[in-house]
Amino acid sequence: MDPAIADSLDCDASEVSAEEDGAGEAEGATASTSAAAAPPVNEEDDDEVNRMEDGAEQIPDAEQEPEINIVIGPDEQMQQRDDEPPRNVPVRRRPKPPHTRRADEVKAQILTLSQERHHQKMRILHKKDQLMEAKLRAANNEAEY
Repeated sequence: MDPAIADSLDCDASEVSAEEDGAGEAEGATASTSAAAAPPVNEEDDDEVNRMEDGAEQIPDAEQEPEINIVIGPDEQMQQRDDEPPRNVPVRRRPKPPHTRRADEVKAQILTLSQERHHQKMRILHKKDQLMEAKLRAANNEAEY
């Protein structure tokens, strides 16, 4: 491999040629790829991590977020949210169309319909009675002869 490319990758030409040959691939990553992929180490960050691991620098309790536990009682659960419609208010229905007839005309029509139904039932009963009488007369006439 070209030494200029090896310099741009921040590794030796021998490491790059070993990678091209397939050496070190069994481990997963070669020295050249791990060196190129790893960010530069900042010693200040490393010291801070070591102090945190040692427990030397702890965050005071005042800086930590307090843990909030909210217990909701039955009264609070029943409270209504602001974005909900009121629970006890009936749902508005579409308004009924205005009546085109007066109330007494409607009552008269209902009465007329019920009277017509009654008369129709009476006619049916009357026809049944007439049929039964005709059958009885026919049976009596046959019995007389």
